[in-house]
Amino acid sequence: MAEIHDHASEHSDDVVAAIGPEQEALVAINAYMDAWNQRDLNEMDAAFHFPHARIASGRIHIMEEPTSRSPEFFERFIEQTGWHYSLWDLGRAEHGR
Repeated sequence: MAEIHDHASEHSDDVVAAIGPEQEALVAINAYMDAWNQRDLNEMDAAFHFPHARIASGRIHIMEEPTSRSPEFFERFIEQTGWHYSLWDLGRAEHGR
């Protein structure tokens, strides 16, 4: 598997979030993104609430509990996609009132 690098410092500072719930939400999202880039399944799970619904590739996937991903998740994902890391380009938090 490809070497893991910490890319947290490369995330965009172009983030729009009001003080309060919006900024709090970004803390959780950034914790997830950091864990994702470190390929740390335990920390990714720690950033979620379960059950967790993920919408991707036109499908809804429900993860009932933290053990929903196999230990080989990243190896298969990288093999299938060529992924190395993910970064935020622009962020805008929205809190419904």
